[in-house]
This record gives sequence, structure tokens and C-alpha cells, in this order.
Amino acid sequence: MTSESFSFKGYDVTVSIQQNEMGDWVPHIAALHNGTPAELPDVEPTQPSWATREEALRAGVERAHRLIERYCLGHDDQHTDDGTKREF
Repeated sequence: MTSESFSFKGYDVTVSIQQNEMGDWVPHIAALHNGTPAELPDVEPTQPSWATREEALRAGVERAHRLIERYCLGHDDQHTDDGTKREF
């Protein structure tokens, strides 16, 4: 399995994985909101990589959930405009 698609709180998300030059697996997240691409913020200074495909895919799904909850739905006052929903 090299990708997983799911719906989460109004977003249609696809997590795909790709092997980097070191042989590790890196997840890539794409999301749509109401049929329009949603640009999720890149909040990690370095892209994490994983030893197995399964780990990378699972981490990508978990990361997508966190990014949508925190940045798109406004559930984190520290990283949003006073806790209001951001439109990406």
C-alpha cells in the first residue's frame, strides 16, 4: 500500500508515501475541502522519515488529523488567530 485516502471533519485527505535517497519512507499529505485544495501548513522544520512503509503511512494519517484539527478547525489558540478557524 503506497497511499491511503479518507475523509476527516469535512476534508478529503490522501496520504501517499515515497522512499527518499536514504532508503527511508516519507509521508506526503494532500487535502481537499469542499472540492478545493487545502494547503496544510508545513510546521516541522525537518520532514520525518520512517523505516517502513506502514510506519510512514500511519504517521502521515496521524499528522493530517493533527494539522486539520489544529490549523484548519481552530482548535489551538496558540497557533491560530485567537482560536478562530483559518481558511487555507
